[in-house]
Amino acid sequence: MRSILIRSKIIIYLIFLLTTNLFAQNSEFNLKKYWYLRWRLTNYFMVVGEGPGKSLPAGIRRAWGDGIVNGVHHVGSLKLNFGDAPNYLGAYIGVLATEYKLLSDNNQSTVGTLEELYYALKAIIRLDNCEAQYPWNQQNNVLNGACSRGDVPIDFVYNHKLQLHKNLNWFDFNSNLGDPSIDTMRMGSNITNLNDDKHWGMMSQDHISSLMVAMALVTKFIPNNISYNGFWFVDEAKNITNRFVGYMVSSAFFLKKPDGSFITNDAGGHALPFASGFIRAALKIDISNYPYYLNLLYNVYPQQNPVWAEIPLTSPGWWGTGNTWIFLNLAAVGDSWNTGPCILNTPLPQCTQHKIWQHSKHYDWSAYYPLLHAVLHNKQCKTADHKILSDLNSMPCSGHWNLGVNNVSPGWATSHKYHSTPVHNEYGDFNNLSASGQYNALEYMLLFNLYCIYKPNYVSNYYPILAEDAVVSGNVPYMLPYPMPPSYLVAMGAENNHWPAFYSTPQVIHSFRSLQSTAVIENKNMSGTYQTKNMQGNPIIVTVNMQGNVQANVTYKAGEGITLKPGFHAKTGAIFHAYIDPLTCNNNRSNYERYGVFSEEEEDDEENKTISKVPEIENLFSISPNPANGMFSLSYAPAQSNTLQVEIINITGTLVYSKILSATENKYLQTDISISDFAQGVYLLRLQDGSNIKTARMVVQ
Repeated sequence: MRSILIRSKIIIYLIFLLTTNLFAQNSEFNLKKYWYLRWRLTNYFMVVGEGPGKSLPAGIRRAWGDGIVNGVHHVGSLKLNFGDAPNYLGAYIGVLATEYKLLSDNNQSTVGTLEELYYALKAIIRLDNCEAQYPWNQQNNVLNGACSRGDVPIDFVYNHKLQLHKNLNWFDFNSNLGDPSIDTMRMGSNITNLNDDKHWGMMSQDHISSLMVAMALVTKFIPNNISYNGFWFVDEAKNITNRFVGYMVSSAFFLKKPDGSFITNDAGGHALPFASGFIRAALKIDISNYPYYLNLLYNVYPQQNPVWAEIPLTSPGWWGTGNTWIFLNLAAVGDSWNTGPCILNTPLPQCTQHKIWQHSKHYDWSAYYPLLHAVLHNKQCKTADHKILSDLNSMPCSGHWNLGVNNVSPGWATSHKYHSTPVHNEYGDFNNLSASGQYNALEYMLLFNLYCIYKPNYVSNYYPILAEDAVVSGNVPYMLPYPMPPSYLVAMGAENNHWPAFYSTPQVIHSFRSLQSTAVIENKNMSGTYQTKNMQGNPIIVTVNMQGNVQANVTYKAGEGITLKPGFHAKTGAIFHAYIDPLTCNNNRSNYERYGVFSEEEEDDEENKTISKVPEIENLFSISPNPANGMFSLSYAPAQSNTLQVEIINITGTLVYSKILSATENKYLQTDISISDFAQGVYLLRLQDGSNIKTARMVVQ
């Protein structure tokens, strides 16, 4: 045994770690929840990009239908439901527009956000070019505002299963096998009901109202001079809005399909009662088109102005949920119910904000619609802060769900909280089991961003607190006050795919997947004058004066692996922790934690230490590498039995590997399994240890 002077102590833990106090629902936790749900959205509910089905968020991951049917393994929970895609797309675009505003205000990179926004707006254009597509099959596409509800192929999820189903046990489902997607739009050879697809195939008035909210948020928060790949966001948002109104006007607000037939009322085709609301909302989005919209209001559809003015005077709830949220969208964008002074603490304020609040309050929607209006028009929001915070704080950290009787997320038990009744939001809608499952949480994300804009001090520093991959370099800690104010500290050189990483002391660096570090962690006096660059790339000079050393206290957290590369060094007196395991919620879904128990001292002269699996962990179960090619290692610490059954099942449910392993109870087991004969794809590995059953998704390349 060699004698080595240990200059510092690196402690690697896998423990029950609550990243904030249990049950604490504060601004930092809601910010962390926001980025967690953002990552969850783009990894498990959608595929960002260009092409059929891409950049359309699914609303629901199904919970029903798991099990063996006629000897075939079906996993309904892996099916995605893309019904109502335009409403989710509108919320997604709204999230991106407000996210851009907040990141930009906090000197954070906006590249990733703009890329997603680019593809989301392109998705609307793609849906508009629908005439030559199934089920209409006209001679040519026409960019005219008449949009398909969706273009998701029925095999979309199957073809993107490696992305959409990875680490699926994060969703608390027991199986990792997958079926084709559940979609409202069937394409090509998968046509099953042509009449249904024509009946429900086009966007309805409610979809257009949701997308007009999105266009209003884009024009409000994306500067006119911002573009991506030559795509000018504000110009395109105005173009989309003008095409929508032009389409509705062309059929006198009785919406038509590409074959010339009318969209029926049950499919959302009768928009005439809201004609004035649509026009006034469009006028706010594109004031440059003022003469056109003014002519529509007072010369073409003058009879619809009193109809629109009467809507807020009706009893709240008279219109039902389906119509109410449509006119609340339009009124929030158009600010179009002002008839007198707006003094909110008086008995009857004569303004849009109060009228929106009255009607949204009836359905317990007052956290969202008045706030949306207030943010869009720089108004005071009548809804009390505690109501908005109550809705934010009640969203579970894993997202919302309805998985059956007595298994719902109270207050968020539907896929559309601000379209649904209070009873359904609290207990779920069990008359519509097709809408049950795990939901995408877009409404939470939009509400959170709107509140951060309305209350700029709600979070002290809006930044992507949770990254997908991270690379950390340089000396830690850096005390440079960059960006201002000086209370924000940054580890200069920290970066990941899109985001510069800003940290406080102690520094906690999160990564959903991987983290690599060449940092030197030491206690250090950081007095001096420094030259660096701001987020625009311009050089700045920073002077720091301090007494004594800064206590280095750094924690790395990653879901799959942490690599300490050559150059990494934690010096004497420095505190360094590293945690590995997928970031997930605890059992009551109220906070984030990691699993297992482990503590080990490592010598700091190991110049390339990869922390990917750690031996002697109670009930450890891991496979590596994953993805694998030719061979992978299975690691496990048996808890009950010395006889372990290992099975591997392919995506069709066929058993392709089975073996009995012998182990000594409570001893660590590691074995190599050859997969050289396996076809490329996704497999389910199942390990049985007495009554304990472990499953893991594995990918063969």
